Amino acid sequence: KSLNLPIVSTIHSVKLLFPFNNLIYLDKIAGIKYPFLNDNYKVYEIISKIYEKINKIIINSPECVTFVSNAIMKVYSQYKFFKHSKKTVFPNIFEIDKIEPKKENTNKKTFDIIYAGGLTKIKGGHTLIKAFKKINNENIRLYIFGSGEEYSVYFKKLAEGDKRIIFYGKLPNDELQKFYKIADVAVMPSEYIETFGRIIIESFRVGVPVIGSNVGAIPELIQEGYNGFLFEPGNVEQLKSKLEYAISHKEKLIEMSGNCINTAKKYSVENNIYKLEEIYKEAVEINRNKFNK
Repeated sequence: KSLNLPIVSTIHSVKLLFPFNNLIYLDKIAGIKYPFLNDNYKVYEIISKIYEKINKIIINSPECVTFVSNAIMKVYSQYKFFKHSKKTVFPNIFEIDKIEPKKENTNKKTFDIIYAGGLTKIKGGHTLIKAFKKINNENIRLYIFGSGEEYSVYFKKLAEGDKRIIFYGKLPNDELQKFYKIADVAVMPSEYIETFGRIIIESFRVGVPVIGSNVGAIPELIQEGYNGFLFEPGNVEQLKSKLEYAISHKEKLIEMSGNCINTAKKYSVENNIYKLEEIYKEAVEINRNKFNK
């Protein structure tokens, strides 16, 4: 700023609005209630407003701002952030061609479901475990990846007694990719406004359909019946129904596999890098015009 250089700001989260781990954001915008906020809610709210105003002053209005989804851009628009900036949705991009699609194994005896979110309630893993346990089928498996000290005991307690549910903790990405290769479907049951959904594209790029909650940016990526299925966040019965449909329609999932890969290609580096170059060129032009006035 002091050198009058053009600035492009990239927004992945609501951290410029809320300093407390997104809790007020979850409560106010996503509608998730946290009882422990009740006593201190006013204090949190006041501090968040001060924090937001300080960030507005410090950051002011960069020439261009990119958001990873329409969902996150909408949240910042509600708070009248970046009022004088050129705003654009530019999603996360991936090395798509470096991953080989999974090969269908017609002799596979199990139906394999993968969950690669953190072990926290806002990610909805508890809802998935509850829905899974209601399905009476010995040939299904749920592989849970991720960590989270606060809720890991709670998650494992929920799954207790069901040998079909297997916890793997946090694995390196190359190890996790091996499980994507055998998965029939992935689940992203988030119960707050996801700003993008990397797990969805990670699944799509190997041809694995995703069952996701209908919140935040998730429905921007998942098209019902085309590359996955949607359910209302926190709704155990709806998720159970979507899982049962997937389990009993394996041929539909195979048909959707190609659609998943085609969706993933939209987020490839090759298809998007020129758009990013244009955004930076536009920032330079806006900056130049501003100082030429």
